[in-house]
Amino acid sequence: MAQFDSKRARGQFLEFEHPGGTIRVHYHEAGSGDRHVMLVQSGGAGTSAYMSWFPNIDAFAAAGYHVHAPDMIGFAQSEVVGKPGERINSSEFLVGFMDARGIPSAHYMGNSMGSNAITRLAVDAPQRVRSLIVTGGEPRIETEESRAISRELGKTPRTDFVREMFSKPEVSFEDMRHATADFFYDRDHPAIEPIARSRLAMVTRPGVQERERAAAFRQIEGGRDTFGSSNLARIQAPTYLVHGRDEPHFYPAEVAPALVEAAFRVCQVIPDCSCTVLSYCGHWPQIERAETFNALALQFIGSVR
Repeated sequence: MAQFDSKRARGQFLEFEHPGGTIRVHYHEAGSGDRHVMLVQSGGAGTSAYMSWFPNIDAFAAAGYHVHAPDMIGFAQSEVVGKPGERINSSEFLVGFMDARGIPSAHYMGNSMGSNAITRLAVDAPQRVRSLIVTGGEPRIETEESRAISRELGKTPRTDFVREMFSKPEVSFEDMRHATADFFYDRDHPAIEPIARSRLAMVTRPGVQERERAAAFRQIEGGRDTFGSSNLARIQAPTYLVHGRDEPHFYPAEVAPALVEAAFRVCQVIPDCSCTVLSYCGHWPQIERAETFNALALQFIGSVR
């Protein structure tokens, strides 16, 4: 397991203009050159791009890639300056970041929320995406069953716990550790404690707990995204699904098989798509099985012409 403090990654800020306001982005960068890799973060309270990809950044940089990991709007330290709460389309955000950094195209890797974001980008701006690696059981193809389940995923025991945690006067480390362990198959994985400390540091900043509490309660109605097969079939980039098979603490057992099937069926729709399923692995395979993920990802992007 990589140390939480990277030897290669540098945290920094940039700003670019968007019709919704000035976007101030915090991102980590490692490596150099024109073989660009973009790492797009998982969602969840107190998450960040670095937290989502800390065991992977150095490995990709050491292999000769120029790595960029931006915090998405509303997470960690990225924000719309002067317009709090402004919603920015994820594809517009990623293209704006690439333009500001002078990146014509990149290999994209995403986890969960980030997988959905880069899938949309591959549909909206295919010329900017050299390849896709998606993890965390997303995106899911839309079927009648998956659509019905996705609407209810804000009402699971896991999300109930998060709402209870943020309704307390103060978030404790014990609660944040519990909430973090839900993303893993192995609740004693060595990455859980440093991630929980990172998330706790984020949510205890002024005003953040209130924002996260409101977001957690909005999840009751928000559900999760699914993708129509016609959109997925438009993706031109070589695509690789790397999913954990087992998420016993993340989704209820009665819906997990249908969610797994909806994620794997994506492989039958995207024209150039392969899939690897990791047993005894949860929602964050790039962290829980970091060495395996790094080897698979480097082999895949190295094969893209």
